Amino acid sequence: MGIVSTKLERRKAMRRAARRILVVLGLGVLVVSSLYMYDYATTSTRFAIHRVEFSGLARINESAVNRVLSDLPGQNILLAPLDTYEARIESFPRVAHASLRRVFPDRIVVAIEERTPVALVWAGRLLEVDASGMVMPDDAYTPLLKLPVIRGVASGEVRPGEVSDSPGLLRALRALGACKRYGGRFVDDIAELQVDRAGIQIRSLARNVVIILGERDYGEQIRKYFSMSKNIAVTGKTHFIDLRFDDQIVLRGGV
Repeated sequence: MGIVSTKLERRKAMRRAARRILVVLGLGVLVVSSLYMYDYATTSTRFAIHRVEFSGLARINESAVNRVLSDLPGQNILLAPLDTYEARIESFPRVAHASLRRVFPDRIVVAIEERTPVALVWAGRLLEVDASGMVMPDDAYTPLLKLPVIRGVASGEVRPGEVSDSPGLLRALRALGACKRYGGRFVDDIAELQVDRAGIQIRSLARNVVIILGERDYGEQIRKYFSMSKNIAVTGKTHFIDLRFDDQIVLRGGV
């Protein structure tokens, strides 16, 4: 028995075929339009980068950053490899992070996060160092910074523009971090950290105290001291607090 198509079924089939044709045509128009828009957006001078703006700059000279971005203006804003320029800026010792953002049609905004120095390290001259050990070159502002000075580190172990792997410097930074965690504003009064083979001495001129640390867990030693410091009477003379022993705090000097 043969199958006979009705007029209604033929109409339905024609409609389905027409819809498929319209979908294909629509997709074709969309593809052609997209290619045209892409070509226009990537070749039109309207989308060439004309302005580069900065935020977050404090110690870094804007002209120095502009030099590493000198070939960015004029590029197409969609095609410019912003990650490449971010890496260039992050090669500056004082830059912790850089991000570039496109603002259509022709502007790039550069946001820079500068490193925060936590101490100065003596290496024949005073250099700045952040908590990670990145050594930053000195400038006119370096001597004006009210930061503790780390001494006793060999000058060959700290090079501007590099993260130092000096054991003495890293120990001093860990001790400084522990003072900040457990000692509150005490860290603001630290004048000097002296590094030697026996350990570290932390000197606070404002509080007339020298804290002597061994080579073991600085965090626990310093936490123990500050948990008891309110019960320690201080005279006008410099006093020494020796934390190198497991079960006691040794007080010497004007206590």
